Amino acid sequence: MKKFIVLICGLLLLTSYSCKSGNNVKNMKKENTAVAKESASNDFTGIVLSTMDASRYTYVEYKTPDGKTLWAAVLQTKLNKGDKIRLINARPMQNFKSETLGKTFDLIYFAEGVEVNGEKNTSNPHKMAMKMPEDGFHSGKNPHISQDIADIDTSKIEKLKDGVSIKELIEKPENFKGKTVKLRGVVVKFLPAIMGKNWIHLKDASTNKDITATTKEKFKVGDIVEIEGKVETKKDFGFGYYYDILIEDVKKIGN
Repeated sequence: MKKFIVLICGLLLLTSYSCKSGNNVKNMKKENTAVAKESASNDFTGIVLSTMDASRYTYVEYKTPDGKTLWAAVLQTKLNKGDKIRLINARPMQNFKSETLGKTFDLIYFAEGVEVNGEKNTSNPHKMAMKMPEDGFHSGKNPHISQDIADIDTSKIEKLKDGVSIKELIEKPENFKGKTVKLRGVVVKFLPAIMGKNWIHLKDASTNKDITATTKEKFKVGDIVEIEGKVETKKDFGFGYYYDILIEDVKKIGN
């Protein structure tokens, strides 16, 4: 009987410890989540250190409550050193190069609006959504859509023996997700230095549609090329840059 009582007591203590341990884990998760949310929120508020205007946009350097120095871009707004700001609907972008300013930002937040000293910016009467800054091809619209595709005959551009066609990629993108593919095509659009990458659009004989790819290399419109790259699907960079399928880090192969 005594042994039974000791056993029951032991189980009760173990259960009590397990509950406390479980509660501690839950509390730690809640604390970590709260810290993460607070850190993200802090990125969107701060004190203005400096500003630069380029075209319709204002680039602002600011210090966050936790001491970080960050950059943001908003539609052109009068800001003074020392102003308290809060970014509205801000999205991050890494390695963004501004051709106008001749500066590359390791990290910059693009915001649809900004609250200045507790008051929302009202200098945007048409409520224009914040897009890519007007730097070179950054025209306020997704240049992949706004710039015309070159009208080039693709009827003789067949796929590589060990490659895929553009039609195959577009019709069944999930079959190629995460895979490295080879492709032959003609360059029908080339957009340099956007978000730290060059962008090309390719077509072949398999379909009238084109496919988009990113690269560090340079291409010319009209060139027939053989390339290799990794397929990504449902890629969303924000600001209208969404792709059901995209070939990334493309390199030229063959001759």
